[in-house]
Amino acid sequence: TRNGSQDIWRMDSDGGNEVQLTKTPQFIEYICGMSPDFKNIVYRQQSIDNSKVMLESLNLETGQTKTIWQDEKVYMQSAILSPDGKNMLYISAPIDIQSGQMPQMSLSIASFDGINLGEPKVIQKTISGNLFRFTNDGKSLLYVENSGDNSDLFKFDIESGKITKVTNFNLETIFRYVVSVNNKKIYLVRGNISKEAVLIKN
Repeated sequence: TRNGSQDIWRMDSDGGNEVQLTKTPQFIEYICGMSPDFKNIVYRQQSIDNSKVMLESLNLETGQTKTIWQDEKVYMQSAILSPDGKNMLYISAPIDIQSGQMPQMSLSIASFDGINLGEPKVIQKTISGNLFRFTNDGKSLLYVENSGDNSDLFKFDIESGKITKVTNFNLETIFRYVVSVNNKKIYLVRGNISKEAVLIKN
């Protein structure tokens, strides 16, 4: 945001050679992922007044951008591209044009051929989970479901649609997690959320 708007930048791994890739002050941009060949960035572009949401692709070699998805009747957020570049995960809801209201948002997945999104498949009609992640092979989806102050990790197989409970902690809250490169281990940050009632007197 150093130039006054939220744009996408690139820099070398040592922090040098910073380059601004997008210059769209009327939009806010969020990176969704990179193509497997590392030549294209997929990002979500949202107008400041929330009237437009689009998925865009930026070619790092040519600087050319193209629109992957845009639908004035649907609001999209939290889009994530799978590591193999074949699927797009996102949260969305239809927009009531007259009232401007949105019903309960759902979690969906759609195939992606590098140019267009396929027909979406709804995974959850109501968002009961969070911290959505793809496994590194792109074949499954991981997410956290909370029950009170306790949470566990679940896996959704994209091809079969089967949901498997990965952890059985039934204790504490999962704040963060990451999957090892070989998909054999998951590292988690867990803890308790403490709540206090405080009386302040003047």
